[in-house]
Amino acid sequence: MKRILLLSLMVGAGMLLAGGCVSHQEQSGAGGAARTVPVPETGESAPVPAGLLLVGETEYVTIVPAGMRMAARIDTGATTSSIGAYDIKRFERDGKPWVKFTVRDPQTGKSARLSEPVSRTIEVKQHGAPARKRLVVSLPVIMGPVKTRTEFSLADRSTFKYPVLIGRSFLKGVAVVDVNQEYVLSSVGSEGNEK
Repeated sequence: MKRILLLSLMVGAGMLLAGGCVSHQEQSGAGGAARTVPVPETGESAPVPAGLLLVGETEYVTIVPAGMRMAARIDTGATTSSIGAYDIKRFERDGKPWVKFTVRDPQTGKSARLSEPVSRTIEVKQHGAPARKRLVVSLPVIMGPVKTRTEFSLADRSTFKYPVLIGRSFLKGVAVVDVNQEYVLSSVGSEGNEK
């Protein structure tokens, strides 16, 4: 029985890799009846749960205080979102930590100088590099129909393709990601709904 099931799975996997939609027999226990389990074709999108947005692997995000709409990479592997920040200067206001920094849109060359309170400091570990501390600020942003305030770590993103990275803290309970698509929300106006 195990050999038949294994052979069936191997044949099914081979057909799936060849691009076909197949099904295979799955045993429901010792002596139990077999049932057919569909195996979807690769590249198909799963249905989006009610109340959640579908976003692509890249989307446009408006950073409200900077007045800039920038391309963002959607990264479910990152907990906190990140924004390219330059000329970062810490200072104190009313006894609390603040930071001044410049954000720049590489596509338009436009930049803006922002001052925000520091929410917290995080330690970011990257493969093959020592851990680094980053300041985190909370910024109002718009992505498609969603208008919210979310945390961004301040990072030098000059070597990355996208100046903004959107992580799970923004996506959770709001959106699902289809990595086969890009700029799904680009046709949506900048008038957002509060998250």
